[in-house]
Amino acid sequence: MVSLKTIAEKCGVSTATVSKALNDQRDISEETKSRVRKTAEALGYFPNAAARALKTNRSYNIGVLFEEEAGSGLTHEYFSGVLNGLKVQSEKQGYDITFINTCFENRKMSYYEHCRYRNFEGVAIVCADFNDPDVLELMNSDLPVVTIDYVHHNCTAVSSNNIQGIEDLVKYIYGQGHRKIAYIHGQQASYVTKDRLASFYRTVDELGLKIPDEYIRTADYLETREAAKQTKELLNLEDPPTCIIYPDDTSLIGGRNVIIEMGLRIPRDISIAGYDGTRMSQLLHPQLTTIRQDTELIGSEAAKRLFAAQSSVSEAVRAVEGHYGIKAFLRTPKGVMLTGDGKELFIEFKGILNRLYYLDLRYEDKKDSGHGFYVAAQHHICGMDSFMSIIQSLDVPEYNVGFRECKTSGVFEQVEKGLADLGVIFFAEQLKGQMMQELRGRGIIFNHIAYRTAHVYLHEGHPLAGCSQIRTEEIIQYPFITYDRSTDANPAYTEVIIPHYRMKKVISVTDRAAAYSIMRTNQGFVVGSGYHTADRAYGDIRAIPIKDGVNLEIGFIVKGNYLLSDMAQRFIELVGEKEA
Repeated sequence: MVSLKTIAEKCGVSTATVSKALNDQRDISEETKSRVRKTAEALGYFPNAAARALKTNRSYNIGVLFEEEAGSGLTHEYFSGVLNGLKVQSEKQGYDITFINTCFENRKMSYYEHCRYRNFEGVAIVCADFNDPDVLELMNSDLPVVTIDYVHHNCTAVSSNNIQGIEDLVKYIYGQGHRKIAYIHGQQASYVTKDRLASFYRTVDELGLKIPDEYIRTADYLETREAAKQTKELLNLEDPPTCIIYPDDTSLIGGRNVIIEMGLRIPRDISIAGYDGTRMSQLLHPQLTTIRQDTELIGSEAAKRLFAAQSSVSEAVRAVEGHYGIKAFLRTPKGVMLTGDGKELFIEFKGILNRLYYLDLRYEDKKDSGHGFYVAAQHHICGMDSFMSIIQSLDVPEYNVGFRECKTSGVFEQVEKGLADLGVIFFAEQLKGQMMQELRGRGIIFNHIAYRTAHVYLHEGHPLAGCSQIRTEEIIQYPFITYDRSTDANPAYTEVIIPHYRMKKVISVTDRAAAYSIMRTNQGFVVGSGYHTADRAYGDIRAIPIKDGVNLEIGFIVKGNYLLSDMAQRFIELVGEKEA
């Protein structure tokens, strides 16, 4: 193996000079650098990765978390494309990728522990259960993390435009003459599913189509058997659909097999459409209608953002170390470790970088600056209809808008940090003093919109679902589903809407999707403002006023010195109209 000493002897310089030249240090001439590099290349020199890591305290290694439930693994074309794009871009940057595992040297590790053990410089989460505590720990850690098809406040995200994809697909099918369109979608809890399902309902409503509830079915992504079962049930309906949309091209195969077994012809008797645009879908006869996703571009973009976050954060932290006179890094024989101050800095800078990325998109060209708008709310039904009205009214070639569903504290943070133009919140009247004090401390102004009576949300199959009003003593016999109840939370955050009563059965969850799942299966209830929504994904949920409940105040919050855009003003007007 060619060593630095061999190159030094060939060039007539010291090994130190060779090292500096190969590492592009500034204290030697460009002529010397060029001569050393050409000699190293001619001799076939390759740097020793272990030695480089030991010297620089860097691994040049990126961790990849890939936990795909369907069992297709790397054979699935969508994920293999994403991973290949990630791999190619990482290699261009001089990095290797390593899959994360949790069993090493006969000891169980969390994902984060394994990342630290391997000294990964960043992590890409390609597929995972984002409600898994281990995954949440990793996303909330001090490591730079990029997620694919999932948005988390502490990570950079790369997502397909699932909303536009489904809209394009439905409109194409409509253009082919279909009016009876069924949709077999993926898992309800998936953010991809929520986006696609919401887009499906909005598009068919826009086209004036009435889609029966029995046309909407569920089958897990990449699952052929359940897709086959749902297809058979759809085709056996008294009034069957003329076209069926599937969660992905793999699930579509299950449906196609059933159609053939039933003696039906595609597309003469029934049309079908998939999602992903895999090569397999185009090898079938006849060729299938599907939405193609540029998977390699998704993977490549994820890698670019990860490296940008990793390097930028590191440089920023070093600068801040000197400015504030603190120690962020501890360099040990095991590698670079973060101090307590360093962990806080990493988290703060990651948030800043994420915001800068969106600002770059928003203000890249001055002509786009008037078409950017972000809303944060405690729940997507708090203003989502108004938000969609804003989008539908936009008659411009480009825009960049966003709606973020957050806990109460998250809405405050989004507005305070400038990540959202405004936030929509509600709270019990008796908590207003605490709430206003908290907002003043953050430099945030509250603006009243309306008063509402507290409601309970429950599934249409609940024993009390048929009531026009519900008394508190009736509902507290059932499981109360609560969220945002951390022990150190400001009381104003807790959204306590049924005071003076002790709940007998309490189920705590971390997100709204989980709350609705429990409502559907365990006769649980949630307390809220009584907002209704056009989102038919929640069409089986009832909102019923509490007879002896408290009054709620609904309003929007902005930073004290923030000037609302025309889009923001129009959004507030629409929310007020709906409440009125």
